[in-house]
Amino acid sequence: MEFYKLGIEVTGKNDIVCHYKDDLGIQQYEFKIGQTFDRWDGSFKFYYDKSEGEVPTDYLANDMGWFVVSRKLKTIMETLT
Repeated sequence: MEFYKLGIEVTGKNDIVCHYKDDLGIQQYEFKIGQTFDRWDGSFKFYYDKSEGEVPTDYLANDMGWFVVSRKLKTIMETLT
């Protein structure tokens, strides 16, 4: 079995960093406790400020600390399992 570590490059001067305006009652660490989350209805949204950065990366930094990846990275990771 191989292990990989993903990191976020914090020196990317123009990379998008996502923020939320309304957590809709979803606690920041609810997705990290290893339990099924059955309240997801798709209404949660991340936003970003173009003046802070506008380059999308395959692993998006966000203020919820969630693992948010592009479809491209998701597909690559699925081939590794």
